[in-house]
Amino acid sequence: MNVPDRTAQILIDDAYELTTFLPATLDALRLGRISYRHAAAIVTHTAGLDPASKLLFEEAALPTACEQPVSKFTNFARKLRERLNPIALEERHRTAYQKREFAVDPKQDGMAEISLYISAVDGIAIQDRIYAIADMLHRQPGEERTVTQLRADVATQILQDGDIYPPTTGNSDTTTEASSSTDTDTGIATTADTTETAATDQRGIGRYAGIRPTVMVTVPVLAMLEKVNGEEPGEHGPAELDGYGPIPMEQAIELAGSATSFIRLLTHPETGTVLSIGRDRYKPPPDLARWIRFRDQVCRGPNSNRRAKDCDIDHNVAWAQGGDTAYDNLAAIARSIHTTKHSLLTDGTTGPDGKPTNRGEGWSISHERDHQGRSTGTLIWTTPTGRKYVSRPAVKIQPPPVKKPPPEPFDWVPDFDTDTTAF
Repeated sequence: MNVPDRTAQILIDDAYELTTFLPATLDALRLGRISYRHAAAIVTHTAGLDPASKLLFEEAALPTACEQPVSKFTNFARKLRERLNPIALEERHRTAYQKREFAVDPKQDGMAEISLYISAVDGIAIQDRIYAIADMLHRQPGEERTVTQLRADVATQILQDGDIYPPTTGNSDTTTEASSSTDTDTGIATTADTTETAATDQRGIGRYAGIRPTVMVTVPVLAMLEKVNGEEPGEHGPAELDGYGPIPMEQAIELAGSATSFIRLLTHPETGTVLSIGRDRYKPPPDLARWIRFRDQVCRGPNSNRRAKDCDIDHNVAWAQGGDTAYDNLAAIARSIHTTKHSLLTDGTTGPDGKPTNRGEGWSISHERDHQGRSTGTLIWTTPTGRKYVSRPAVKIQPPPVKKPPPEPFDWVPDFDTDTTAF
């Protein structure tokens, strides 16, 4: 096969795991229900688990692997593994942190890729800060670079010089800019606040040193209290970092207690109800959009993993067709998929009015309902050919209670002919 010995060892290890501990995964691979990448992901996430836990993981993970692309399934598998791993996350994180590294991988056409193997908390914070600066630059008059190009340029310039060009030469005043936009489909207005801090700011170098990431960290309340009191977290689950997944509770406690750039999301460990989303931390978008993005985490399209904060809030049944602006008719969907969903099938011809000839309906979305008719957050996508894809929410939030109708008015007219002496 002419492969390096390390590659050969990985193939042998995967084969051994599949034939020895993961028979159902091997069968699904043989039948074409999952790809080899799905099978390799299951093998990777069962590493370190005992044989019994591997079977439990396989039983829980395989149905999702058959439904989702590898990118989304990997996020699900990572969270599932934390619940089944016999070694505490804090201990594993301390070991892994010793292996942090920086690498440059040369590519074709005079290009290269840079990678950092670091703590997930640091990685997500770096990503959000770069994204925030790039988004602000993209709104500047005359800027022709795409957001993707800007993100690469921002990261490069910060690493090389600690600044973003052109640098400021002014004073230490801090200015704030805000831009507003309204999604024509959802009708939801959003406001993005960006703070620029001059080069003399003590927190860093350059005009954008004051821009800090806004990252959500979900903390199960009882688990946090147990950890603070020196107890093991028990069955209440690990904390979760938005955009990544489970992180050590000690990191979550530190972030929830002091880091001003992190939003604390406190959840009830039994019902999953959100108790606090830190409304006093920064000016939020409309509450409903924030609730949807927290529930979805990433694009709910069948083959997309874009972060929810970078997605549109889509009316699953279009507003123009009578769809409500409500939690059970909204989802975070990437712009490209959003556009495709609202497009009708056409063969490329146009009618007398110059518009594309409609040859059939496009994609549609419906919400799975519980026994009370409430949305569970699970979406069912239907393609123009009738194929269905299931998209489950990243965070399960208990649906709101069904409102009971008010009691019928009771009009009582006394009957004065009735003997009332008994009263």
